[in-house]
Amino acid sequence: MTTPAVKITIPEPEVLAERNRVENERAYLASATAVTYRGQDESIELHMQSGVRVQIPRHLIDELADVPADVLCDDLRLAIGGDAISVRSLDVDIAISGLLRDIFGLDFQRLGGRAKTAAKGAASRENGKKGGRPPALETRISA
Repeated sequence: MTTPAVKITIPEPEVLAERNRVENERAYLASATAVTYRGQDESIELHMQSGVRVQIPRHLIDELADVPADVLCDDLRLAIGGDAISVRSLDVDIAISGLLRDIFGLDFQRLGGRAKTAAKGAASRENGKKGGRPPALETRISA
């Protein structure tokens, strides 16, 4: 039995450019340039690439709540890409996007989906000309 041919459509350059822009924006919004433990108020301060400083009481960060202050002073670092907080001596890595989502309800992974751009609208119209979203393969009946 032969497998039917599959048609693959490569997005137009504008759509690819918009995807790249959104991915870069997500990475920019959820990455930091510095992290500091502030002993005077028991908080972690993030210096974000956007210029914003975020200060989070450490008791709100489960992974760091019970870590001794001297360990945080000595070992608190950013991961290489600036997208995670790391305490190597304890083998603890915390994704900044996940931390901000948990603390503030910000979901950087969904920002691109909410973007309304000309390229996204054009891609949607093109998909609509092809029949839109395909129907579900099966009907689910809830109990």
